[in-house]
Amino acid sequence: MFPENFIEVISIYDHSKLDLTNEKGFAFGRFISNSIERKEGISLVALHSKDARADHALMEARGVENMGIVDFRRVAHRPDGSEEEAVVSLVMLINSDAPSVSHFSAISINPIWYG
Repeated sequence: MFPENFIEVISIYDHSKLDLTNEKGFAFGRFISNSIERKEGISLVALHSKDARADHALMEARGVENMGIVDFRRVAHRPDGSEEEAVVSLVMLINSDAPSVSHFSAISINPIWYG
């Protein structure tokens, strides 16, 4: 964790959830699993958004390739050791020709790491 950003190391803890999809059929878990199996590089780069849904609508209107929005919740640990639920919306900007250079736009609904 850094004052205004972070690096997240991801692993797969529940393989039964890998193929859960959003409204466009995108499976975030499967994408990450495939990235881990390649054993090299960064799987995704996050871009900050102040309004993921508005950004997504603008991308759709402009014909920008994307795989829709993924909403998820998780328990996050504060520096003092307490836990809080983090709610995050991701707009998946997956490059179908080169998935290893894909990224996403994210908004943290409960930005505990900036609080």
